[in-house]
Amino acid sequence: MKRILSFFAAVAVAGLTQAVTINWDSVKGAVDLGTKTSSGSIAVGTSEGQANLGSGSWTIAAKLAAGSISAYTNAGHKYPAIIGFGTSETKKDAYRFRANCSASGGTNTGSIGFEDNITRTEASDVALTSNTTYDFVISFDSQTSTVNFYLNDTLYGTLSNFTGTVTDIVWGKSGATNTNMDLWNNNSGTYSLDLDYVAGMTYDEVKASVIPEPTALALLALGAAGLALRRKAA
Repeated sequence: MKRILSFFAAVAVAGLTQAVTINWDSVKGAVDLGTKTSSGSIAVGTSEGQANLGSGSWTIAAKLAAGSISAYTNAGHKYPAIIGFGTSETKKDAYRFRANCSASGGTNTGSIGFEDNITRTEASDVALTSNTTYDFVISFDSQTSTVNFYLNDTLYGTLSNFTGTVTDIVWGKSGATNTNMDLWNNNSGTYSLDLDYVAGMTYDEVKASVIPEPTALALLALGAAGLALRRKAA
């Protein structure tokens, strides 16, 4: 009995501390934009557009699989976007997660940062590591007019009072240029970027639709433990 109770207690703790990883292919309404290995953009909301985020909330997801990472040497393209979006009032990648890479070929092989117009909720950049996968999510809540930026399921930054219309989803671009996604030493590094989007749902709503809430899992485990104790007492 002690082993059973210990098991349910462990499940409860795990439920309260669960890190969310979403299989976007299983999300109802999700659109797979494919796997990218160089820079590009997807037109949004036009007659010939390849994506339609709609007029309400939306969520864009990008899974970056970083392979080998080498020091960056080209100062002309120092801050390429990993994933971002633009509006008709801005350049195409004005709102983005970006890779801050060494412009002098030093030991810094890159870190994940932000455009200056996004308010950080995390204090510092996240260093990029070889052979690591990173989950990026950009999500707009139409009720609060707020865009939230998540990295590995952690809120990393916010953009308040957003009222623009998204015209492009972009990746791999440096500033307004159309160069390849040379995040590391002029494309000598290896990576892939898998893109998906969901119209009409925030990130929290997506998670609720595919994954039981951690609190619910914890309560279920505690309830099962209580039932086991009751049966033992009987």
